[in-house]
Amino acid sequence: MLVEQNVSNVNAKREKEMSKSERIKNILVDENALSPTFLEDFDAALIGIIRDVENDKSTPVYSYLKLIEALLEDGVSEEEAVEYIDHTMGDWEDTVVILDDTGV
Repeated sequence: MLVEQNVSNVNAKREKEMSKSERIKNILVDENALSPTFLEDFDAALIGIIRDVENDKSTPVYSYLKLIEALLEDGVSEEEAVEYIDHTMGDWEDTVVILDDTGV
């Protein structure tokens, strides 16, 4: 009993230490029969999950603004960042969802 409680405490501590994007990724891997697609180097922009109950599929959701911010942090100009995300979104269709959170 004591061992089970210690294991439970360790798992709870690990869960707290995991970042939001790591928790989302773990959930997506657990919920999908096929390996889900993640955008490499954009973990900070991963904000949630969309669940398609009819097709038994969960899809990662990324913030448009956070994708832009990540590119800006890498030294890309705002214009280049917007152009890259806007033109690359078609390649990501059906694998990830980009939430337009610009407020426009």
